[in-house]
Amino acid sequence: MKSFYKKLKDTLFNTQLTSSFDTYNNESNTVFNLSNFTGIKTEISKTVSPNFQISHISNIGPDFESRQTYGTFCFNNLLLQTSIDQDKIFRIRGTHMFNNFYTKFHTVIGRSKDIFTQIEIDLRNRYNNLCIKMIQPAIKGASCVYVGNYMQQLGIFSIGGECIKADEYLGLSFVGRYEGIGHVSTISLQHFNTLSIDYYKTVTSKNKKSALFEYGMHFSTNREKQMSYGVGVRVHSKRGEIIGSLDNKKVLSLVYNDKLSEGLSLNLNCRVGKNVFDYGYGFTYEF
Repeated sequence: MKSFYKKLKDTLFNTQLTSSFDTYNNESNTVFNLSNFTGIKTEISKTVSPNFQISHISNIGPDFESRQTYGTFCFNNLLLQTSIDQDKIFRIRGTHMFNNFYTKFHTVIGRSKDIFTQIEIDLRNRYNNLCIKMIQPAIKGASCVYVGNYMQQLGIFSIGGECIKADEYLGLSFVGRYEGIGHVSTISLQHFNTLSIDYYKTVTSKNKKSALFEYGMHFSTNREKQMSYGVGVRVHSKRGEIIGSLDNKKVLSLVYNDKLSEGLSLNLNCRVGKNVFDYGYGFTYEF
């Protein structure tokens, strides 16, 4: 009997957890949730010192203009980032790391002095991950939202659950993840309403030192029998990458990133579909 329990323990606890509840399907998101933008976008970053970097992002279109300035500080186990945009909305977020214990906060202060605050405590172990969040909306009189989620690695599978409590509302969600060699499969049930299934695979070169391309598939449905699905692919080159996705509404999204020189990159993207056509281009410069 002891040998049976030892074998069972070795089977269930021989693989390290590689994700959390919040990041369980990050791989497939990289080929589905593309960062499309319209107009002209520029991003300039300057590393002032090993502990401080300043960045400015602007996006100008035919009927809009946005600007954001960031300051990022790094001190030992503390990472702090501040930003302000063209509407004078101030944001500050930080992460403090102590061994496997992470404390995070995010605060947004609007022009009318309304404040949004989120505090997060994250405990990461070899085989499990526990996260607790408290969210205070920027609405006068609104009560706090409490979120708790947990992820556990069991052999080749990882399973997790999340509970959200807000006033009289209580929401439960569950996720599952299987990670093989070069591929990841995930399933989730959000608030007993939306069922989602994702698959992601990486195809490597013959020497298995670099990825040639990645592709993924997504499907989701809810109780109202509304369905969404799509496919996505990311192709790598020595200088950059091309990402494309096609959804059930027959909207094709394309993103092209090209490294022109050291620190300078070109970013192009577009969306094409029935009654949909928009595009944008931009540059990223780091020095």
